[in-house]
Amino acid sequence: RPGEELPARASSLYVVRNTDLLAGASISHTGSAGKELQPLLYSAPPGVNGGPVTMSVYTASASTGEKGEFVGVRTFKPTKRPYYEIQEKLSKETQEARAGWTRLYDFLIPYEEGVQKRWGLSKTRPIAYCKKYSCFEGIIAADIMLETVNVACQRAWEGLRKTLSNPTYGFFNVDGNNSAVFIVTSRSRYYPGDEGILIGTSNAAGNQDGTTFTSASQSANPIVAKIANATLERYPSWSAVQDSPRPVLFAFSDDGSDCVAMPDADDVPDGCTQVAMRVFKLDDSLEWLIVVGLPTKAFTQNASATRDSINATVIDQESEASHNYHKMIVIFLLVMVFMTLLSVVVGLLIARSVSEPLKRLGKRMHRLENLDTSDRTFNSHRGRFVVTEIEEVNDGFQRLTRSIKGFALFVPETVVRNMLSGDRRKRGLHVDSRVVTIMFSDVKDFTTIAESLQPPDLILTLYMYLTEMTRIVELFEGVVSEILGDGLLVFWNTPNDVDNHAAKACAAALAQQSALGTLNGQLSGRNLPQLSIRIGVHTGKVLAGNIGSETKMKFGCIGDPINLASRLEGLAKYYGVSALISGATKALLPACDFGVRKLDLVQVKGKREPTWVYELLGSLASPPPGSSPTSDSTRPSPSASVAAVPLLAATPERCKYARMYEEALNAFHQARLADAASLADALLRERPEDVAASRLLERARRPRGPQDPPWTPVLQMTEK
Repeated sequence: RPGEELPARASSLYVVRNTDLLAGASISHTGSAGKELQPLLYSAPPGVNGGPVTMSVYTASASTGEKGEFVGVRTFKPTKRPYYEIQEKLSKETQEARAGWTRLYDFLIPYEEGVQKRWGLSKTRPIAYCKKYSCFEGIIAADIMLETVNVACQRAWEGLRKTLSNPTYGFFNVDGNNSAVFIVTSRSRYYPGDEGILIGTSNAAGNQDGTTFTSASQSANPIVAKIANATLERYPSWSAVQDSPRPVLFAFSDDGSDCVAMPDADDVPDGCTQVAMRVFKLDDSLEWLIVVGLPTKAFTQNASATRDSINATVIDQESEASHNYHKMIVIFLLVMVFMTLLSVVVGLLIARSVSEPLKRLGKRMHRLENLDTSDRTFNSHRGRFVVTEIEEVNDGFQRLTRSIKGFALFVPETVVRNMLSGDRRKRGLHVDSRVVTIMFSDVKDFTTIAESLQPPDLILTLYMYLTEMTRIVELFEGVVSEILGDGLLVFWNTPNDVDNHAAKACAAALAQQSALGTLNGQLSGRNLPQLSIRIGVHTGKVLAGNIGSETKMKFGCIGDPINLASRLEGLAKYYGVSALISGATKALLPACDFGVRKLDLVQVKGKREPTWVYELLGSLASPPPGSSPTSDSTRPSPSASVAAVPLLAATPERCKYARMYEEALNAFHQARLADAASLADALLRERPEDVAASRLLERARRPRGPQDPPWTPVLQMTEK
């Protein structure tokens, strides 16, 4: 019946954009003095220069929703209201857009001129087409007034009073002086100050009518205040009441002392109140506590009759149990006969079921040789009849498979595959002479970054960086030999042959630099520092294989090219570039695939012969790598998904500056120092951030004395 319907609905629904644009409507509801208020429409245009907006309010037709008469205006800033602020809090905690509840606050809407403030709370949901806060555009909010919660509590209390007034409970009478139903905020993650606030109560009056709010322990309703204070005497706070499948119970007397919960009717003292509490979770951040308080005698007045009825029921159940016992003996004999027949059938099934799991085990062993650790065959037969011993072997092999899969996370996968192939040489100490391409990479200024981060943030930053860089290296057929803290040591063309390994290593270096843009965006979203990297690449002949001792081994390479690749990564910092390759690597690159800049002839520490070094500018491929599938030599295989991996491009502007630098470098190596200084100075005027040009200009202008050693264009590095 309409008169008994509970108005458990929002009083208003509206949308707020980031620009402070607002639009919404209030639903027909009961206003002050119990009068029914007409629905309203309201809207506000975007604010100007961050200022407040003016909301216009109109009446609306309850049947058609059409706008009616102008009611008034209000000036405020929607993005400073609690329904918008809660979404700003959530956006700082998580990337995934989700709904949230506000704190209790006074409403500006529904609009009713000349009436006291109404208090309530709102549920808000972000407007984010990508379901993340990165595309957050505004909020949708619905308001719930405290009057609505009061009505719900009142209806629940009236239902209890009606139930207790029937014969089962001896026509027990309860009223507003000895009983209550109320709701309290028990936990609020974002607004801890709301804990203990009275949300709604039966028999609401005074400061509980929804025009203000107060704590439950200070309620104007005496029975509510008494129950609240008794609860806080037993629990340190409202949030200490734990959520459980059953309500939390306790009983107390008028003087605050404990009562025995629900004793026999004859022993119940006067003034004893029974309390039941249940946690109600609105979401992960907000919990309410529903509290019901009733006189204990309401439950014990008719206890004697109930006890006699239970005793009679127990006697009937004992008689029925005796009859069922004799019946079960007959059933047991029949089951024994059936089990004898079943054992014969099972014996036949076992004979046919032994060979099938053994065949499955053999197939899994063959797959493991290729490092295929999937369990398709095992899982697809789990529901069939099995022989326990054989399945234990299968389970053991499955655990072995998972262990090998985990082992492959610490050792290059190709090395593990070779060890499983059955070649004894691959499992022992051995080396082969191979021409390999080596890459060293690390993060610029990582020590400073590490000192500025807490350990969890540091581990997360390294995890995100190393995951992306490793993925790119492996797409281009590189083998990650070691993770050196913030850096990587990567090999191409060992242990397995890789075609065009120098080109693929350079393509991987450019892809790593290109991926930093996306990676830094993700780090910024987590308030983590931005990263940049330095890379050194060299190609040379090394001894590659399993090296170590009788008890410990590792896969790696031995030879001078390893040291030179490491020195190149360090030289990248000296020249202020991101990627440095040696002349040996440059000689193996396709002529038209990569843009490079000849930087210098360098004698690194520990080497007698100088080495030409080049800056890897970017890709010259057309169309740009990643735009479509290609048969380019830098792609590892048709099955690899590197066509979608963008490479850092060598722009025409960078190529122009590279040519200007190389003119200055050629003049320097021809001992035309004045010309070299002039050309380097001209480049710096156009590109003052070019560190390599600054180094060259400094060397060309360096004064020389009679005691100085003979001049040479070779840069001799005395540090690693």
